[in-house]
Amino acid sequence: MKDSKIVAVLSLWRDSEGYIDRSLKQFEAMEEVLRKENTRCVYSFFENDSTDETPYILMDWLRNRKGILLSENIDAPTWGSVSSIERVQYQARYRNMALAPLDTYYNFDYLLVASSIVTWE
Repeated sequence: MKDSKIVAVLSLWRDSEGYIDRSLKQFEAMEEVLRKENTRCVYSFFENDSTDETPYILMDWLRNRKGILLSENIDAPTWGSVSSIERVQYQARYRNMALAPLDTYYNFDYLLVASSIVTWE
């Protein structure tokens, strides 16, 4: 039998209620495929400033998995799909915050930085 591998999955969320079910189902499908390859997932989700049920949905979903949810109310700007160095700086900060607990608590083999809004099945 092959040695077990770990894929760390990092994703950012904000007011994601409209697509969160689809996104989480994609992660579930990925888990099924990877399980056959003796690979498991750990998750680090960063959520900020949601005014909907996003943090609660993520918390509930992670309950049966290894993972961490970092949730903040920081009154950060809403960017949309725009090119902005300031937006890139915010995104980099969020990703680094989500990466820190993965580096601290898990010895992972691969890192997947997945956009929570993109359909990639």
